[in-house]
Amino acid sequence: MNIGLTGGIASGKSLVATILSGLGAKIIDADMIAKKFTSPGSTILFEIWEEFGDEVMTAENTLDREKLGNIVFASREKKKKLESILHPYIITEIKRQANEYKEVDPASIVIVDLPLLFEVDMDSLFDYVLVVWIDEETQLERLMKRDGLDREKAIERIKAQMALDEKAKRADMVIDNTGCTEDTRKQVKKVWNRLIESR
Repeated sequence: MNIGLTGGIASGKSLVATILSGLGAKIIDADMIAKKFTSPGSTILFEIWEEFGDEVMTAENTLDREKLGNIVFASREKKKKLESILHPYIITEIKRQANEYKEVDPASIVIVDLPLLFEVDMDSLFDYVLVVWIDEETQLERLMKRDGLDREKAIERIKAQMALDEKAKRADMVIDNTGCTEDTRKQVKKVWNRLIESR
């Protein structure tokens, strides 16, 4: 069973993924795949360098993720261009890892942590989609605190993604991560039990 896990920036997907992993899920992290594929010397890094220029590279010829983030979050066109470079590689690797887990254990529940699942129309690849939701003000406060952003920059990054309310409407299951960790943990356990029963 393949489950898509998504939400918004600073909504708490990593927390939910960690809890699910502890319950026995196999986790595939799209962000970790992207970081691996943009390591020094990689084909994708060269494509990004060609497209965005020297300003997104450090003096050591590694990717300056902060500068790249500032560019793509400020321009829908640039964001789409980056996605067009990254996503074919990421999707192929997600499928490869999921198949590997299934070969070892056909009954495994594979959770794919994919921030832009709906934005890139990947929901059809999954048996269920789980959205981690928080209200917009809480999201804004957590993002500002986590990344050290001012309010304007934080709003820009949130607005660059589909609204969490819209994602929640399109989800099969929703985790409300507005409260404490223990409250979230209880919700995740309920979702896990549902997945176990339906596989």
